[in-house]
Amino acid sequence: MTDLRAITPETLKQCIVDALKQLIKEDALLIKNSLKEECINHKLAQHIEKELNSRDIQFGSVDIEYDKYLEDEKELSRNDRIRPDILVHKRVSGNQGNLIVIEAKKYYPRTRDREKVMRLVDGKKFRYTVGAVISYLPAADYIKLIFYHGRKWREAEKIPKPKEGIPPAPRAFGRSALDQP
Repeated sequence: MTDLRAITPETLKQCIVDALKQLIKEDALLIKNSLKEECINHKLAQHIEKELNSRDIQFGSVDIEYDKYLEDEKELSRNDRIRPDILVHKRVSGNQGNLIVIEAKKYYPRTRDREKVMRLVDGKKFRYTVGAVISYLPAADYIKLIFYHGRKWREAEKIPKPKEGIPPAPRAFGRSALDQP
């Protein structure tokens, strides 16, 4: 297992990029059909976990909507409770082992989402190694990804989606193949 101190921001960023590529390859239908972002985030979290495991990175947990810090509510400041979309961290460890924080939105993130990532990476309380903001953009032919670490936003990346090969969602109502005479 790779020691936490030996994990570079570049390695973590590559895990996220590779996980997004797997999400597009295996679960693009979730994005294309504009499912709730929590559903898409759950699958992305699973792909991130696989990427970390494939690199033999010891990481603790990959959680979505995790709202605790030690035993208390996760807060950026007094009465400013937060639930980051995806976290890679060691639960109940304070700021030890906090690797990745992601805000992932179906469309474009709000300013508050970017500020939340910055404060979780830069702040003394949490100290995540890398932050990311993801825009799934169901109608676009790419997913937009922006990284934050070292007190800087990095240039946005566009992860391409396949142009073809994603079947439309099955119809929930109306006639199906089973209804045919």
